[in-house]
Amino acid sequence: MSLYGETRKNNLKREDNTVHEYLLEVYFSLEKRGKLRKMLKKAESKLMGFDIIPYDYKIARKTAEIIAYLKREDKIIGLADVIIAIIALVNELKLITKNLKHFPQIPKLKNRNLLT
Repeated sequence: MSLYGETRKNNLKREDNTVHEYLLEVYFSLEKRGKLRKMLKKAESKLMGFDIIPYDYKIARKTAEIIAYLKREDKIIGLADVIIAIIALVNELKLITKNLKHFPQIPKLKNRNLLT
């Protein structure tokens, strides 16, 4: 059973979940089994070599602009892909990906196929 009294599988399938709810569910599940601290320590040690780029006002604003553009052009892609693309775009980074379906639809995004 999950935090919400549903099976974990059903809770994770809910379309109205936010990232925070997913994280809460994962953290709760790990904490309940006494594994949270160990898992977080392991994850944090793996992430130490990466720069963390914050999701800020500028990125949120540009994300909204691009989502509106994509909807007008009838090019619907997942929110996570839009956010990833905008973080790269705003920070003038090249996005290296295998996803050649979604990312090329983002105007001005420099991306490269991971497979080439």
